Amino acid sequence: MRVTLSSGDDDDEEEEETPTEVVAVAPFYPLKKIPNWWLVVGDTKTKQLIGIRRVTVPKKTLTVELKLSLPVGTHESLRLYVICDSYMGADQDLELPSIEVVQGEESDDDSDDGDGDEEMQDA
Repeated sequence: MRVTLSSGDDDDEEEEETPTEVVAVAPFYPLKKIPNWWLVVGDTKTKQLIGIRRVTVPKKTLTVELKLSLPVGTHESLRLYVICDSYMGADQDLELPSIEVVQGEESDDDSDDGDGDEEMQDA
């Protein structure tokens, strides 16, 4: 699943910021606080965690890939939670559309050319 995070600022500034320049307003925190975002996918029907990833947004937008592990079938009760550890009220709770998971075919990418098998037999 691909998720795009955006700061939502309408400023026309085109400055490229590094992760160390993006800091949260935290006057009582002893160091610079870099905001972290948690992307959490859960099934509300079974109350299971499907996928989780922590990211830092270095620019105004960031697209990340979140890997999910779902069993074969139709999944209708999935939600994406976007949680920030630095800003109150910035969290999002999004309902995902129905996802149909089908059985995939095995690929031949994992098979090697057979040289490893011959070496094992000779040893």
